[in-house]
Amino acid sequence: MKTKVLYVLVSGPGDLYLGQAFVSMYSVKRHTPGAHIVLLTDHVSDRTFAGPRAELLRYVDEKVVIDLPEDLTAQERSRLLKTGMGLYVGGDFLYVDCDTVIVRPLDSIDGIPFRLAAVRDAHCAFRDSPYREANLHAGARLGWPVEGEDRYFNGGVMLVREDAQTRAFFQGWQDNLRACWKVGLWMDQPALAKTDFEQGHPLQELPDGWNCQLKHGIKYLKEAFVVHYLTTNPSEKLFLLNDPSVLEAVQGGELSEAILRTVEDPFEGIASCTHTLCGEELYLLRTRRYRCLRKHFRRGRFSLAEWLLKVYDHLFKS
Repeated sequence: MKTKVLYVLVSGPGDLYLGQAFVSMYSVKRHTPGAHIVLLTDHVSDRTFAGPRAELLRYVDEKVVIDLPEDLTAQERSRLLKTGMGLYVGGDFLYVDCDTVIVRPLDSIDGIPFRLAAVRDAHCAFRDSPYREANLHAGARLGWPVEGEDRYFNGGVMLVREDAQTRAFFQGWQDNLRACWKVGLWMDQPALAKTDFEQGHPLQELPDGWNCQLKHGIKYLKEAFVVHYLTTNPSEKLFLLNDPSVLEAVQGGELSEAILRTVEDPFEGIASCTHTLCGEELYLLRTRRYRCLRKHFRRGRFSLAEWLLKVYDHLFKS
């Protein structure tokens, strides 16, 4: 495999990001032993990679450490490294988020001819995205017409071939990230989408299996190379590695039998009681009404609203 596999990691002793990266890097080596893994990190994080934490980097073939201002938050340092990875790392690479599991050999990425490519966010056209409203709001704050886009990409897996165009793309992405910060936007994907627009849409579309975003992409799990289990919502435990206790057990450098089985077969990692949603139910989950109800719901706790609805049903629908 000629294309490097790149991870960006900002981590300290109090988080689980290094454990996530360790699992993902193990899965790369399990399925593609000859893969060259590069770790891009900052000097603050690098100081913590000592003792037992150093053991979790045993699958790293090359480490690139960038000095960043220490007054930046960990999130800001992580975003700067990711949006600038094409400036900091030379050669061709497949960037992979840490909250992923590789489930088959990656060698075929060498044969994909694109210079810069990713998978659609939520595996759908932008007009159908459950995140469309939030992305339209972000576009408005950044002053660009995102509503005219056909595709909106997920930045969790990206194929990058080194040349002047891709370097310019990453410079633009990092500049747009800083513009996002000025208007209170902290995610990197709005900046990614704006950069793609400004530079004439150089981003090409990878097959969905290269970034199977699990909560939206069960359809592509059978053909997946990379399973992206997503950790944006800690309450969602669709996948084995969404459970913090599973990752906490990894900190000693050992992988459980459950994780090893999941690396061999991602279906092993899916929660045994899982309810799938699509259509209008999926969009309901994005409403403020649902988020409010979900925030206050605790299984087994008395709910006055639920009790009143039961009374209503008894009186008027029996």
